[in-house]
Amino acid sequence: MLLTQQGNFLTKPIYIVLGKLFELIFDLLANFGVFNIGICIIIFTFVVKAILFPFSIKQQKSMKINQMIQPEISKIQKKYRGKNDNESMQKMNMEINAVYKKYGTSMTGGCMTTLIQLPILWSLYRLLNNIPAYVSKVKLLYNNMVAAIVASDSDYVNTINDFITNEKVTGYGLEKLSENPTTNQVIDVLSKFNTDNWNSFIELFSADSEALQIISTNYETLHDYNNFMLGINVGQVPGLQFNAYLLIPVLSLILSIISIKTMNANSQMDKDNPAAGMMKSMNMFMPVMSFVMGMTLPAGLGIYWIASSLFSTLQQVLTNMYFNHVDMDKIIAKNVEKAAKKNKKSFMERMLEMQQNANENYQQYQSEMDEAKKKSISQIATISTKKVLTSKEATTNNYTEEELAQLKEKMNSNPNSIAAKANMMLKYMDTKK
Repeated sequence: MLLTQQGNFLTKPIYIVLGKLFELIFDLLANFGVFNIGICIIIFTFVVKAILFPFSIKQQKSMKINQMIQPEISKIQKKYRGKNDNESMQKMNMEINAVYKKYGTSMTGGCMTTLIQLPILWSLYRLLNNIPAYVSKVKLLYNNMVAAIVASDSDYVNTINDFITNEKVTGYGLEKLSENPTTNQVIDVLSKFNTDNWNSFIELFSADSEALQIISTNYETLHDYNNFMLGINVGQVPGLQFNAYLLIPVLSLILSIISIKTMNANSQMDKDNPAAGMMKSMNMFMPVMSFVMGMTLPAGLGIYWIASSLFSTLQQVLTNMYFNHVDMDKIIAKNVEKAAKKNKKSFMERMLEMQQNANENYQQYQSEMDEAKKKSISQIATISTKKVLTSKEATTNNYTEEELAQLKEKMNSNPNSIAAKANMMLKYMDTKK
């Protein structure tokens, strides 16, 4: 069973911080007599977007530089097209890395800013799907209803579980109540009820006037909190119905398309680039996904998606205006200077270095194998067992003094070499004599 405040030791702090921000906005609106979760979601989305805006600028800068150097990258890729041997691939990667280094960027430029934003965006989704966990005024309403339900029905666990089954209640994270649940666990279930569910659920307590009064009064207040505009309730799943709720998936689809087109307004990707096809597929998939999510998730999440697309579009317009008038040569020069001061290898450089080390180790292994074929282990064993490394003995075994010195050094250096293993074997044989 999920606790009201969800998350593990990594994500829960983010949930709590964003939850406090959401509650602060809700309380500020309440001071002006506005108790509306829908409006709170829009303002909250704007604030979060403003906080993440510097990361978006940094990401856009990296994308802009990478677009500028794409012709050079494509030229290198065409140069090595069809050459799939290890040496050619390594040379191609080294030349590409040299281009990125020249412009003070990297192949993964902008990825880190995206990775920073992902847990925050995911936390927003979890928060908006579980508002009672973070807004005390909303949770108080649920606490009052749970207290009335428990006082009125001694078998409330089975009552609620049967209701979920009979009414086919669904919702992300919804689980039936276990025996002796906590108040938070009951709230988790009740928070997944939509308007129709609540109307049916309240009728179950019509025989207990006191409980009915408490549940009805608190739900009416909760309904007012959730009532956005045009009769849209943020807790209701729109579905495919021809009323005001249809605006949620439709606006989500339209604004998602506009946001993507605005983002790609200045993008010029080589059609031969493998990433071009993937980018095109993503541009088609995201609007469709936003439409589906707008239909199948509570309207509050759809409102967040719409507001997010709208603010993203506005941010992108401002960003495009900035990069259309800024001197990119100066930005690149600062990038190069900053990269030089860091004196830190990029991810691509580290990967190339690892590949080069692997190749060198393989070549060393091959060299030892070739040498072992030329000079049999029996010859090495004979010299090592007798421990005679004089010129006279070397001449007898067709070895020069220089060769014997090299041989001895090799036997005592690399513990994984064939020579060292032969030496260990011979020592073991000596102990058995």
